[in-house]
Amino acid sequence: MRAVLLVATLLAGGCSGPSERDVSATSKTPAAMTNTDPSDPKAWAEAQAIAAAQGVGDVSKRSAALPFMFQADRVLRAVLIHKGSVVKTRGPATAGAYLRDLGIAQGKGPQLDDVLWAIWALEALPDVKPLPPESYVNNTTSPRLADRVRRHVREGGAALPEARHERAAGRARAHRQRHRGLGAEGRGDAEDAPGRPRDARDPGDG
Repeated sequence: MRAVLLVATLLAGGCSGPSERDVSATSKTPAAMTNTDPSDPKAWAEAQAIAAAQGVGDVSKRSAALPFMFQADRVLRAVLIHKGSVVKTRGPATAGAYLRDLGIAQGKGPQLDDVLWAIWALEALPDVKPLPPESYVNNTTSPRLADRVRRHVREGGAALPEARHERAAGRARAHRQRHRGLGAEGRGDAEDAPGRPRDARDPGDG
C-alpha cells in the first residue's frame, strides 16, 4: 500500500485495521499535564515525566512534530499524552483523531515519516494479510520501488491524483515526440520559427 494512501484512508476513517485496544491497565499514574504548549520545553519535560511513570521502561522524545508522544522500550510502543491526559487506547480511531488534531489534513503538522511512525506506534496499521502490517511503500528515491508503486496504483484501480498526473504527463510527452517526428520530416522549420504558424506560407510560395 502506498504510504500516502494509507494515511489518507486513516484520516477519512476508512481504515480496516485492528480494533481499538484499551491499554489503561499499563498506566501506573493517570496524571494530567498542567502545561500543554508544545513549544515550551517545560511542557515536554512535564509530559516525559508522566510518560516515564507509566511502567513502559525508558521513554524518549520521538519528534518535536509529534507532541507529546514518547517512544517506549517495553509493554507499549509509545506513550501518548494528548489534550493533557495519557491516551488509554490504541487503534485507527485513536491515531486518526490525534493526527487530525495536529492538522495534517490541512497540510500542517508532522511529515510523512513521523506520521507513519505514529500510526505504527498507535497500533493503527491496516491488516494486509498475508503480508505483515508494515508492508507499505514509503520510498521515493528507488527507481525499482517507484515503478512498483506506479504499477500498484494502476492495477489496483485507485484514481489517485498522482496516477492521473502521470498519465497526463505521458500523453504530453507522446504529443511532443510526434511533433518532433514531423519536424524531422521537413515540417520542423515552420514549427520552430518564432511567431510563425506551422502552415503559414511566405508570399510567393505558390
